[in-house]
Amino acid sequence: MAEPTTPGEARRQGLRRTRWVAAGVSVGAAVLLTGTIAVVNAAPSNASSPASGATANGQVGSGNGYSTSGDDYGNARTYTPPQYTPPQYTPQQQQPSYTPLPQTRTRGS
Repeated sequence: MAEPTTPGEARRQGLRRTRWVAAGVSVGAAVLLTGTIAVVNAAPSNASSPASGATANGQVGSGNGYSTSGDDYGNARTYTPPQYTPPQYTPQQQQPSYTPLPQTRTRGS
């Protein structure tokens, strides 16, 4: 690309270069953050030892000494919500109760 000859062209070229730099910085930051998260969440290096929960054949288990043939959870069961039975409503007549309040102020002067 040729050198800009007018101030407007120089400004546009600078803005274009700034956008590319900003895009590169954001992509680099995303890659760095992703790599950091991957390293932090990585499995420990001694993942094949039985103390960390792996079995002798390489399957990961609970490490509690109980063997469930590689399945720590057993068979899944379908969730059945409890059946709702609405209460039987029997209307009852209630008499309104009225208790007069004590008079605290007097009318007049």
